[in-house]
Amino acid sequence: MKAKPLKKVFWLFFGSVLVLNLGFAKGGYLSFPEGFNLSFAEGFNLNSAEGFNLSSAEGFNLSFAEGFNFGSAGGSHLGSAQEAPATSEPDTSGQRPPVLLVPGWMGRALDMMALKERLVRDGWETSRVFPLEFVDPVGSSEDHALELREALEAALIETGARQVDIVAHSMGGLALWVLLQQSGSPPPINRAVFLATPFQGTVTAHLAWGEGGPEMIPGSEFLTTLQNGGWPPRWVNSLAIKTPLDLTVVPGYGAGLLGMEDFVICCPTHQGLLDHEETYLVVREFLLHGRTNARE
Repeated sequence: MKAKPLKKVFWLFFGSVLVLNLGFAKGGYLSFPEGFNLSFAEGFNLNSAEGFNLSSAEGFNLSFAEGFNFGSAGGSHLGSAQEAPATSEPDTSGQRPPVLLVPGWMGRALDMMALKERLVRDGWETSRVFPLEFVDPVGSSEDHALELREALEAALIETGARQVDIVAHSMGGLALWVLLQQSGSPPPINRAVFLATPFQGTVTAHLAWGEGGPEMIPGSEFLTTLQNGGWPPRWVNSLAIKTPLDLTVVPGYGAGLLGMEDFVICCPTHQGLLDHEETYLVVREFLLHGRTNARE
């Protein structure tokens, strides 16, 4: 594909609050000049568990006023590089299920290439890892679900496999959720990873265009229908991963998957999850062995 990586900057106004949301290219880390001070007014809540501690490099100062709460929703785990789950060496014997990599809103196949490169590095066959790209990257998740089904069936035919694994980022996870509900019977999906998927919506969707934007608004008819129809773990072995530095899915609990614990990783950005080694290690462990028992 000739798609180019997107670098987006959105200034979002909600009432009197100004939110800066940066979409980063490869790496997705948020860096600040020496002495930078990021502060929040009293009562600011980013949906996190009490007691979160953020260590930072010399010169960086991240301060929170009284009443600020940073971490993850109840039952979630907060991870850092020092707390990475124990992982086994990839099993290179036998064939693993093919993997479909599903991008989010405005996403391209190129955005998923960092994940593919890591999977191939660790033993997946390059011909069995499929970064997808939707015809309309900002289109409806219902239309994306149809395209995802076609890609899934094509991967099964091409590889001769009986099941696939799917890693979906952001709005791409909503397309997967629609597909699961529409299957009617257990789908040929072995395991599913949701990276920062707005299961419960995000207020930033008020500024997102295309049919997919309004669908992500909290309380939308689309999301309500999905939530009433059953959550992904009902059909497939699922893992939801989110980051407390996500300024795209706001509030943070919007990326929470009800009925199971989320895996919270500190601290890539929303887009940075796609090119973050610790996130990848959690994804890899799950694809190889199912639900991780780390921090559970």
